[in-house]
Amino acid sequence: MKFAAFALVMMALHGGLYARDFFFRAPEGTPVKVLNAGKQTLLVNNGSVSIFEKHDLRTLIDSVGNITDALIDGKDLWLATNTGVKVYNTADYKLKQTYFPGKRISALGQDVYKRMWVATNLEGVYMQTKDSFETKLAINGAYSLMCTADSNVFIGTNVGLYRLAAKDFTVTRYAEEGYSGYELPDNIVEHLYKDEQSNVWVIMPDNISFKSSTHYQGEIPSYSYIGDKHNEIKTI
Repeated sequence: MKFAAFALVMMALHGGLYARDFFFRAPEGTPVKVLNAGKQTLLVNNGSVSIFEKHDLRTLIDSVGNITDALIDGKDLWLATNTGVKVYNTADYKLKQTYFPGKRISALGQDVYKRMWVATNLEGVYMQTKDSFETKLAINGAYSLMCTADSNVFIGTNVGLYRLAAKDFTVTRYAEEGYSGYELPDNIVEHLYKDEQSNVWVIMPDNISFKSSTHYQGEIPSYSYIGDKHNEIKTI
């Protein structure tokens, strides 16, 4: 496996404030997430999972396919890949379960009721019920998924933004052709981001929309561009 080097700057107090540079050799690829699994810190990129160990990174999982999302559920690490959902035990990082084998998985989420949600690229969005999954949104082109503290599940698709109430599964669609209060400037919702105040940021190719955590039922303010009008938005 090819490796690329990157640096983290660590700040510490010891008779004054100073900085030290620690260089880690990390697997080549695009970072997906940094997760905390108990006392462990994991780097998930699009091809592998590594653990931070003092001044080094050790690869725990590779050859798993293209990883698009990841989350920790108790002692389990869930990975969304282009060949299904892979679940690993964080005690030994051995594969314990595969869901949706052979299917392209776009995103993962866990709602306030501790249920897992899975967005597939071509076959809809599913919610876990005990040891199985049931369809909650039958739609192609689910790109992203975000669960919020008010028990809503937001799903970004190629036909707009969907909001599912995790309590009763009521569906609301925000779209380019939507009526007042449910409009978006673009139907292609590529990414969703939740900030520390549980506000939801909706990322489209040329627009950003903002859903306040205190006004989930209201209109979504949108911004046609950030900075120069020719900028292309990738993520937050």
